[in-house]
Amino acid sequence: MQTGQLHMQTGPLQMKTGQLQTKTGPLQMKTGPLQMKTGRLQTKTGRLQMKTGRLQTKTGQLQMKTGQLQTKTGQLQMKTGRLQMKTGQLQTKTGQLQMKTGRLQMKTGQLQMKTGQLQTKTGQLHMQTGDARVRLGGSGCC
Repeated sequence: MQTGQLHMQTGPLQMKTGQLQTKTGPLQMKTGPLQMKTGRLQTKTGRLQMKTGRLQTKTGQLQMKTGQLQTKTGQLQMKTGRLQMKTGQLQTKTGQLQMKTGRLQMKTGQLQMKTGQLQTKTGQLHMQTGDARVRLGGSGCC
């Protein structure tokens, strides 16, 4: 069987438009043998069939209609960005969810799961009551 090497770039895909998102995640270069007779590309993550454009992954199956990736370890929902706790860490555009500490670290502050408070540089926001406690810098006047 005749094979050739194919180089491709992979990265996060926006489910609604089907376009590659270069701003939200890193691009990776992958090399895999392309089988000329079958038209399949074999990579570390799975096989890509050129005629249909379907990817058969080793870890799970991506369902385009629902936008869900089903894996052995859990389920990642592409639209909401929710991840089952078994799977580990989820890094998103807004921050990083750390499973061990139960904290969501964001650019604007830190959400503590136990207390339900959002701590920012300017103060704290209580999630249940909606009260904002603001800290002012300097001498505290004005």
